[in-house]
Amino acid sequence: MGGARTLLSGLTGIAIWSILVAWGGKSAGDVGIDDPATETAAAVPGAAPSATAAPTIENRNVRKVHPELFAAPFAEMSVGLERIEARPPLTPPKEKPEPEKVVLLPRPLSIEAGFIGFGARSLKLADIVPTDRMRTCRSSSGEDWPCGMLARTQQRQLLRGRAITCETDLATWEGTITARCKIGGIDISEWLAAAGWAEAPEGSPLAELTAKARAEGKGLFGDNRH
Repeated sequence: MGGARTLLSGLTGIAIWSILVAWGGKSAGDVGIDDPATETAAAVPGAAPSATAAPTIENRNVRKVHPELFAAPFAEMSVGLERIEARPPLTPPKEKPEPEKVVLLPRPLSIEAGFIGFGARSLKLADIVPTDRMRTCRSSSGEDWPCGMLARTQQRQLLRGRAITCETDLATWEGTITARCKIGGIDISEWLAAAGWAEAPEGSPLAELTAKARAEGKGLFGDNRH
């Protein structure tokens, strides 16, 4: 009788224990103790909701997409755009200077200081008066010397038959033209006036060079030794 009672008590305890275990597992599943993802999401504030969460749809305007329509994001255009004139530049554009018209003239021949020949054509150097090759000058000792011939020789030595560049748009011409010319970067008119081998008339931009050459006794204004 005592053994039967002990067996019944044991079976009753096992049944109660089984019920408690089953109830405990259900409770643990409800709170997500065994779910690592749930535990992580609960532990990190501001974590992203699970994939099963329904997305939140904001109620706002959406920009229209059309090739002829432009608008700021999320703004709906109710009227068309108006084209206005462009603002003038703050700094006016610089005018490009017209390129200089320069002609290369080969084989120059010194006819006189300030006067150059090219076959049947001739060219007078601008801003100076050519020195007559037959001109004579008087030295400080009172002797005459052929300053015109020496002036031509000085120009000839400067040119030495090299091509010169002249500011003109006439590659070919007939007769005589007037132009400013250079050789190796040297303005021939300025060189002659500064050296005193040709005179610049009053009003010429080179008149000061002639005045200085005269004061210093250079070229035509000095002795033949200069």
